[in-house]
Amino acid sequence: MFDLPHCRRTCGDPLKTLVDALYFRVRGKPLRPDAYSDDGLMFRIYNYRAHVSHRRFNPFVLTMPARETHVVLDPRDAQPSASRDTVEVDVLRMLTVVETRCRNLLAVV
Repeated sequence: MFDLPHCRRTCGDPLKTLVDALYFRVRGKPLRPDAYSDDGLMFRIYNYRAHVSHRRFNPFVLTMPARETHVVLDPRDAQPSASRDTVEVDVLRMLTVVETRCRNLLAVV
């Protein structure tokens, strides 16, 4: 998306690093070792988007008897496991990461 051929090398543009932090290529790449870190959350956002929009995958897991809803950590797994956090906690953390990275980018512009 933002991977311009002339910028594959170090092009000295401080915005490139900040823009790159807002996009992850997930095809063929494993889930990040720490799925709850900022980069892990960004990776999961793009992974969910791809699976929900292209494969119509339902990323939610309802746990009983607590009746909590969680998202699947990696929908590509044969036996997907649920996130340790509820959907509400995961999504709020994801939104916070995206907002922080956008604010960092806009501060430079």
